[in-house]
Amino acid sequence: MKDNFDKRTVDREFKPGDLVLAFLPIPKKPLQSKFHGPYVIKQKVSNVNYVIKTPDRRKSERLIHVNLIKLYVIRDSNQDVSVLNFEETTNISVDEQDDILVATDMKLQNSDILANPQVKLQHLTPDQREEMVCLLMEFLQLFGDAPLQCPLVEHDVELISSARPIKQHPYRVSPWKREALRKEVQFLMDHGLMEKSDSAWASPCLLVDKPDGSFRMCTDYRQVNQLTSFVTPDGLYAYAVMPFGMVNAPATFQRLIHRVTEGLIGVQSYLDDLIVYSKTWEDHLLQLRALLYNRAEAQLTVNLAKSEFCHAKVVFLGHVVGQGDVSPVSAKVEAIASLPVPQDRKAVMHYLGMTGYYRRFVPNFADVSAPLTDLVSPKKKFVWTQECQDSFVKVRALLTNSPILKSPQFNKPFVLQIDASDVGVGAVLLQYSDDDVLHPVCYASTKLKPHQKNYSTIEKECYAMIYAIEKFNVYLNGSSFHIDIYTDHNPLKFLHI
Repeated sequence: MKDNFDKRTVDREFKPGDLVLAFLPIPKKPLQSKFHGPYVIKQKVSNVNYVIKTPDRRKSERLIHVNLIKLYVIRDSNQDVSVLNFEETTNISVDEQDDILVATDMKLQNSDILANPQVKLQHLTPDQREEMVCLLMEFLQLFGDAPLQCPLVEHDVELISSARPIKQHPYRVSPWKREALRKEVQFLMDHGLMEKSDSAWASPCLLVDKPDGSFRMCTDYRQVNQLTSFVTPDGLYAYAVMPFGMVNAPATFQRLIHRVTEGLIGVQSYLDDLIVYSKTWEDHLLQLRALLYNRAEAQLTVNLAKSEFCHAKVVFLGHVVGQGDVSPVSAKVEAIASLPVPQDRKAVMHYLGMTGYYRRFVPNFADVSAPLTDLVSPKKKFVWTQECQDSFVKVRALLTNSPILKSPQFNKPFVLQIDASDVGVGAVLLQYSDDDVLHPVCYASTKLKPHQKNYSTIEKECYAMIYAIEKFNVYLNGSSFHIDIYTDHNPLKFLHI
């Protein structure tokens, strides 16, 4: 299996004195990491290990694996990025392209990607790449480095009659964050996305770290969600467009996306995450063209750095989907696998929150995780027992065992398997594939409430069937096929549903 994963690996080598970015934990956030730097390579220890200088860290020098560093590229500020040339292709790797994107100060990097779009289309055939590039060129106005202003929907803010102005002081920030905030404000001012304000209302803004090492400017509207004026150390401003952080902003944006995607076939959306799916290349191009046309009408800019085109499988809402399969994102599973043993109730809640998001992939999740969920109760003293340790290890093992679910096909019958225990009930929805093999579509489970634990065995098994039918009602209701239900409790076969 390792040989299969290593087919596309590329040897990388650095020399002493090279500038690199290092993937290191965020200070005071040991469970989160991002690229820091640039740092200087001091010494090559082996083919895969280097010593880098980290003067801003507790250790001034650090031994690091080559997979955790990448080259830092200094951008030439005089380079003309507006010239597009699709005749020539350069031998630039994906890693090198990522380095360029990290090093840039521009708000978006669309012009960099358009200068060499082949990097994002390497998985396609030459003819398909040519067709895809031509399609992108038809809607070049969507791929600028500054966002456009959408005239399609307006976000109205209405105050209640008794509302009194709330004016907060700006948050204190470090000098380098203040400089980053000043640049962000200037960028938004230059592109007409905000303006100077003398409002009686003011909310402080702050910079939040993004995964790529840059910052996202947010306004803290916890005290007031009535007006969009915000205060910075350099003055009071107001957004000319709908800001990030308003309580009703997601609803307004989702309403806009619904209008943009209305009537489109094979397009699904959740806020700013859109996915286009089809069975043939020709249909896919037509669907993409229709979506890009609607986006052009709405003047919604596309961020090419966060876009993927024409893949068999893509990441969507924390899942890898495509070709009839659904599976967890490997990076999320690896993060779960690397979590240490919880030392307090809060850590247990954090672990259950991360694993619970993928509970549909784990058979009898409620049963397996019961010792951990019992620890969450504030009425019980936190004591980490061997039973808790076994539950912790088993949940992690079930998630790291590469679980894969099949997408439901409503032109085929469903099969239901149910079971009950003294702790909870569980079920799995299955379907036969073309090769006549049963594949899971979704797992479901729940713990028994205190009064339900007093049920007799037949009542628990019957409740498992009722729970499963209600849980999977969206799949089973209206099906024209006979539904087979499998149970290990013989008396249930005498029920007539």
